[in-house]
Amino acid sequence: MEFGIISFYILLGLDKLNNSDSKLVSIDEFQESRWHNFGLNLIKLNGFTKYHKLYLESSYLLLPKLLDIEINKYDLIFISGWHNFDYILLCILFASMLLKIDGYLVISNKYNNRVNKCLNYIDTNYNNFKKIESNSFLAIYKKTNEDKKEFNDYNNF
Repeated sequence: MEFGIISFYILLGLDKLNNSDSKLVSIDEFQESRWHNFGLNLIKLNGFTKYHKLYLESSYLLLPKLLDIEINKYDLIFISGWHNFDYILLCILFASMLLKIDGYLVISNKYNNRVNKCLNYIDTNYNNFKKIESNSFLAIYKKTNEDKKEFNDYNNF
């Protein structure tokens, strides 16, 4: 969430839809300690709190829990976080399980080598995702169906 700029624009879109059932879930373990609630304050200042829920926890710890506690799957998951290959790949794995069919997975910071490696992994091993857009900053995928890989399916990337 950091400074809340991307969250702000997503929430602006939700506000225009005027559907109070729609929510943005943000995960940022450092919102208080590192970012001094800047993003959260931006959301409050603009009156978007009714559309927002913030978890102050690591995404790699929270995402598997969301598989158990969330009733509905997500239409959009935006990954922009710790640029470590292992953590990004874990987020992608759990995001693929939390995403609805026809939902979108957006991954930022494509210019980062470790992020790009994860995108190569998606491109070669996730047959249930179709790349919609890819530029120097973002990669956007659409989930086309549930994962049907066998336990030993793997392609070099």
